[in-house]
Amino acid sequence: MASATDKGIEGEVIALDDPYGSLITDIQGDDFKKLGYALGDKVTVLLDKKPFTLSYVKTFMDVPVGEPLLYQDSRGRIGLALNERNFSQVHKINPPASLFIPQKGAPVRAK
Repeated sequence: MASATDKGIEGEVIALDDPYGSLITDIQGDDFKKLGYALGDKVTVLLDKKPFTLSYVKTFMDVPVGEPLLYQDSRGRIGLALNERNFSQVHKINPPASLFIPQKGAPVRAK
Protein backbone atom coordinates (compact mmCIF):
# COMPACT_ATOMS: atom_id res chain seq x y z
CA MET A 1 0.00 0.00 0.00
CA ALA A 2 1.44 3.37 -1.03
CA SER A 3 2.18 5.87 1.72
CA ALA A 4 2.60 9.63 1.43
CA THR A 5 5.02 11.71 3.50
CA ASP A 6 6.11 15.33 3.33
CA LYS A 7 8.94 14.17 1.02
CA GLY A 8 6.81 12.26 -1.50
CA ILE A 9 5.06 8.92 -2.02
CA GLU A 10 6.53 5.49 -1.42
CA GLY A 11 4.81 2.77 -3.36
CA GLU A 12 5.38 -0.43 -5.23
CA VAL A 13 5.15 -1.88 -8.70
CA ILE A 14 2.39 -4.43 -8.22
CA ALA A 15 1.90 -5.85 -11.73
CA LEU A 16 2.81 -5.67 -15.41
CA ASP A 17 0.40 -4.54 -18.09
CA ASP A 18 0.96 -7.45 -20.47
CA PRO A 19 1.86 -7.82 -23.25
CA TYR A 20 3.32 -4.30 -23.20
CA GLY A 21 5.51 -4.53 -20.09
CA SER A 22 4.23 -1.28 -18.61
CA LEU A 23 4.56 -1.11 -14.82
CA ILE A 24 1.38 -0.85 -12.75
CA THR A 25 1.84 0.72 -9.31
CA ASP A 26 -0.19 0.94 -6.13
CA ILE A 27 0.02 4.77 -6.24
CA GLN A 28 -3.34 6.39 -6.91
CA GLY A 29 -3.44 9.23 -9.43
CA ASP A 30 -5.15 11.54 -6.95
CA ASP A 31 -2.30 11.03 -4.46
CA PHE A 32 0.30 11.65 -7.18
CA LYS A 33 -1.40 14.93 -8.17
CA LYS A 34 -0.88 16.21 -4.59
CA LEU A 35 2.89 16.15 -5.25
CA GLY A 36 2.55 19.24 -7.47
CA TYR A 37 3.44 17.91 -10.91
CA ALA A 38 1.68 19.17 -14.03
CA LEU A 39 1.24 17.42 -17.36
CA GLY A 40 4.43 17.85 -19.38
CA ASP A 41 6.73 17.91 -16.32
CA LYS A 42 9.76 15.65 -16.08
CA VAL A 43 9.52 13.44 -13.00
CA THR A 44 12.59 11.73 -11.54
CA VAL A 45 11.64 8.69 -9.48
CA LEU A 46 13.55 5.99 -7.63
CA LEU A 47 12.53 2.67 -9.13
CA ASP A 48 14.08 -0.34 -7.40
CA LYS A 49 16.49 2.21 -5.82
CA LYS A 50 17.64 3.49 -9.25
CA PRO A 51 16.77 6.97 -10.62
CA PHE A 52 14.59 7.17 -13.73
CA THR A 53 13.37 10.38 -15.36
CA LEU A 54 10.04 10.19 -17.19
CA SER A 55 7.68 12.68 -18.79
CA TYR A 56 4.33 13.02 -16.98
CA VAL A 57 1.82 12.84 -19.83
CA LYS A 58 -1.80 11.98 -20.56
CA THR A 59 -1.22 9.50 -23.41
CA PHE A 60 1.59 7.45 -24.92
CA MET A 61 1.40 9.59 -28.07
CA ASP A 62 2.65 12.58 -26.03
CA VAL A 63 6.25 11.24 -26.11
CA PRO A 64 8.43 9.97 -28.97
CA VAL A 65 8.67 6.22 -29.67
CA GLY A 66 10.99 4.56 -27.17
CA GLU A 67 10.76 7.39 -24.62
CA PRO A 68 9.73 6.79 -20.98
CA LEU A 69 6.49 8.16 -19.60
CA LEU A 70 4.57 8.34 -16.35
CA TYR A 71 0.78 8.39 -16.69
CA GLN A 72 -2.48 7.67 -14.90
CA ASP A 73 -3.91 4.42 -16.19
CA SER A 74 -7.54 3.46 -16.70
CA ARG A 75 -7.65 2.05 -13.15
CA GLY A 76 -6.68 5.45 -11.71
CA ARG A 77 -3.19 4.24 -10.78
CA ILE A 78 0.17 5.67 -11.78
CA GLY A 79 1.94 3.65 -14.46
CA LEU A 80 5.44 3.76 -15.95
CA ALA A 81 6.02 2.79 -19.55
CA LEU A 82 8.05 3.18 -22.72
CA ASN A 83 6.19 4.29 -25.83
CA GLU A 84 5.98 1.25 -28.14
CA ARG A 85 8.59 -0.61 -26.07
CA ASN A 86 8.52 -3.02 -23.10
CA PHE A 87 9.61 -1.10 -19.96
CA SER A 88 9.92 -4.28 -17.87
CA GLN A 89 12.21 -6.03 -20.37
CA VAL A 90 14.31 -3.00 -21.32
CA HIS A 91 15.03 -2.01 -17.71
CA LYS A 92 14.81 -5.53 -16.18
CA ILE A 93 12.18 -4.49 -13.62
CA ASN A 94 9.56 -6.97 -12.44
CA PRO A 95 7.04 -6.76 -9.60
CA PRO A 96 7.38 -6.38 -6.77
CA ALA A 97 9.71 -3.38 -7.02
CA SER A 98 9.92 -0.32 -4.79
CA LEU A 99 8.99 3.10 -6.15
CA PHE A 100 9.52 6.53 -4.62
CA ILE A 101 8.16 9.70 -6.24
CA PRO A 102 9.37 12.92 -4.56
CA GLN A 103 7.42 16.14 -4.11
CA LYS A 104 7.92 18.40 -7.14
CA GLY A 105 11.19 20.28 -6.74
CA ALA A 106 12.58 17.95 -4.07
CA PRO A 107 15.83 16.12 -4.78
CA VAL A 108 15.77 12.38 -5.40
CA ARG A 109 18.08 10.51 -3.05
CA ALA A 110 18.72 6.80 -2.89
CA LYS A 111 17.46 5.39 0.39
